[in-house]
Amino acid sequence: MKILSIILLASIFSFTVVRISHNASSVTENAKQELLQYKQKYALSCGNSTSNFSFADYNFFAPIFQARDNYRLPGALPEEEYNTLWIPDTLSGTTFNLRIHDTAKQYIGTGPSTKMLSFNNSATLGPTLIFKKGTTVQMNVKNDLAEETTVHWHGIHLPAVMDGGPHQPVPAGTTWRPTWTVNNNAATYWYHPHLHMKTAEQIAKGLSGLIIIRDEIESALKLPRTYGVDDIPLILNDKRLKSNNQIEVVPYGDTMLANGVLHAQFNVPAQVVRFRVLDGAGDRCYNIGFSDNRSFSVISSDAGLLDKPVPVTRYILSAGERVEILLNLTGQQSQQVTLRAFNSTLPKDYPGAEPDDNSTVPGLRNRLGDRDFDILRLNIDPPTANAITAIPSSLTVNANIDSTEASVTRTIEMTQASVEVCPPTVPTCAWFNGKLYDMDRIDYEIEEGATEIWQLVNNSASAHPFHIHDISFKLLSKSDGPIPEYEKGWKDVIMVRKGVTVRVIAKFADYADEIHPYMYHCHISFHEDAGMMGQFVVKPAILPVTIVSFAGALTDKNVMLLWKAENELNTKMYSVERSTDGINFSAAGTVNAAGKLNYSFTDKNAVTLSGKVYYRLKIIDKDGKYAYSKIINVKRIENSFVIFPNPVAKGSVNIIFNEVRNYSMQLKATDAKGKVVLSQVVPANAQNFSIDINTLKNGMYFLVISDGKGVNRQKFQVLR
Repeated sequence: MKILSIILLASIFSFTVVRISHNASSVTENAKQELLQYKQKYALSCGNSTSNFSFADYNFFAPIFQARDNYRLPGALPEEEYNTLWIPDTLSGTTFNLRIHDTAKQYIGTGPSTKMLSFNNSATLGPTLIFKKGTTVQMNVKNDLAEETTVHWHGIHLPAVMDGGPHQPVPAGTTWRPTWTVNNNAATYWYHPHLHMKTAEQIAKGLSGLIIIRDEIESALKLPRTYGVDDIPLILNDKRLKSNNQIEVVPYGDTMLANGVLHAQFNVPAQVVRFRVLDGAGDRCYNIGFSDNRSFSVISSDAGLLDKPVPVTRYILSAGERVEILLNLTGQQSQQVTLRAFNSTLPKDYPGAEPDDNSTVPGLRNRLGDRDFDILRLNIDPPTANAITAIPSSLTVNANIDSTEASVTRTIEMTQASVEVCPPTVPTCAWFNGKLYDMDRIDYEIEEGATEIWQLVNNSASAHPFHIHDISFKLLSKSDGPIPEYEKGWKDVIMVRKGVTVRVIAKFADYADEIHPYMYHCHISFHEDAGMMGQFVVKPAILPVTIVSFAGALTDKNVMLLWKAENELNTKMYSVERSTDGINFSAAGTVNAAGKLNYSFTDKNAVTLSGKVYYRLKIIDKDGKYAYSKIINVKRIENSFVIFPNPVAKGSVNIIFNEVRNYSMQLKATDAKGKVVLSQVVPANAQNFSIDINTLKNGMYFLVISDGKGVNRQKFQVLR
């Protein structure tokens, strides 16, 4: 039985009294009787006579759906039955403002509008965000809902604290401001809510949008990229409306939508047209192809271009997955062709293959099940100026990850959970390795820089689209056959069929954070809400070297950094990295390891308007492994000098002066009673100075420096 990981109310299909709603009055008598028999059948099979069911609760046959059981059968239809495909607006640059709010959309021609959730005053869906690789983006996400939510940047490589998963909720009335440097390849990504136990509902009500990343490799290719003309965003999902025109949050809807539009059509030029297709449904797969079975070319998977276009006539999209395709319409002006879901040929373990008959459990039965249906009719107009009329023969050269570099092979087994452990409102559910999701449990700790193989074993009752946050992966093998050419690129979602094992490989290169986890989960949103999810942290690599202390101070012009290192058995160098936000770092310079205790580095390019800057050390050993020091927040020196480390256990304390003086200074250390215990002269032109404290006992001391203009006094502590 297909996994149910949703809130299924038993009363929906458990009833003894059935009545016909006046809202269905325009439906033929045969259709009424068919639906009546269907409901009566399940009244008997559920065996629960305590609840009543009313057709008034459901809008299977609303007149706006042309009385075709809410799905579009193949074949020509009257022009007036189509609606123009809506193209979401775009936002570009480096600062992006998103406002999440309630809205409404008139799906049904009469009656109340449908209550939805959206971004930036749209009736449904959000604007398409356009990023450029290498830039640092600032997101300002304002939540004007009456409930909390999150925004997850699906497929984006970024720090875990910026990921927008369940651990980064945005409370009602607040603004979340994540920022990161865009390191992903050019491809189509997306954003959506990821609030635990609410993901399915909030996506179903409209909270999602596309992200387009551009880079130099993709930009150099002769590809369509005029947004909304020959570069078309296409978000696929399906919905079910109740008789009051409100969204019913269920795994499958009865009506196909493209960009939120029912019975969509669009005018495209007679040339090569690019479609960026997202399966944004909560559950359903779409076996996309064209009504005349023409070939189209896959050019990009989830996370980047393929090496070359791959011609196909069908492509099965699973929930959360994206694909970019090229369709050559050159010379076909005034013709029409329809993008269609050939779901009657979906493999039977795939979501959406359940037939619309009594063999399917009530909670999953729907009018699109196991049927072919139309998605988008294309009306072919004259070509544009400078039209692209040929599909390139090659795209890029993708590097593979050497499987011999993998330090760990993890096995994640998908099985059916026992009924007693599933959430109370979920009759049956699946889990990973015999565990449901727990926000307080870290399932895996992964060393930064590690290459790992994940072996995904599906011993559950159906196929599951598996998604890993933060990284993109490559497929190594599938136990049910060879890897198709169109799946040999970078991916972040992979369908794992029932009874099949899929092996993927990925490198967890950076963004170590032992506190904030990333997710991995089934991307059927109802399944993840029910607990088919786990989480991992990326922890700093462990090297022999130890950074005993690390500190710095911002002077009028420069930052002086000092650190102490011990156990430099295999250390090659220290890369000093700078950041203005404590998250996104770039190299400021390097210092070669020399087997000594004390190191210093002067950063002459660190002046910031805020007078604040962050640093960390990337410690690189001779084998290429690396680890990071703690992050320090270097502030401007308010006094004439700072002391570090403080407290100090052994060795020496360091003094950084706020400015270089061209004269010598007298330095004294006194104990708490004022007794002088150390006395030295600081030479002229010294930016920093150290004093040996090995002769001092535990206790509090004062460092007094006379510079001829006054006396400066600060305390430090010795702890043995």
